[in-house]
Amino acid sequence: MESLKKSSNANQITIFERMVLLFLIGLMATAVLQRNRESSKIQTTIETMARELQICLRPVEESYIEGSTSGISDSVSHCKNVKSDHFNIFNVNINGVVKIIFLKEPLKNQNLTLVPILANDIAEISGDMKQKITKWRCDVDSSMREKGFYQRLCGRLNGED
Repeated sequence: MESLKKSSNANQITIFERMVLLFLIGLMATAVLQRNRESSKIQTTIETMARELQICLRPVEESYIEGSTSGISDSVSHCKNVKSDHFNIFNVNINGVVKIIFLKEPLKNQNLTLVPILANDIAEISGDMKQKITKWRCDVDSSMREKGFYQRLCGRLNGED
């Protein structure tokens, strides 16, 4: 009888350990699902911001291809009118450099400067020379906390996935 009781206690510990293990597995699965949900939300935000920024950037790129300084000037003016819940465009210069400030976390109040690059050179207006912007260089505040976010956003703007 005594040995039967010990055997029963051993099984109870095993059952308890199993319950704890199942509980921990459940917690881990919940954490993974939460992280995936957050990652999906961040990816959606990046895609939305990239689409909204393209409203500004595409006309600037097209004006460079046309070699039209007046077109670039018009495109720059148009950029200032782009509205987003995620960012404000607060400065655009005649060379097409776009400065934005983020409005939402995790980057709230952080600045990002988008600099048009022609081949390996910074884009500048030089007469009515037709040029193609090959990518946008992204300059950020040195204090920017979420560098991974802006790198993914800039990659998206440059056609990298």
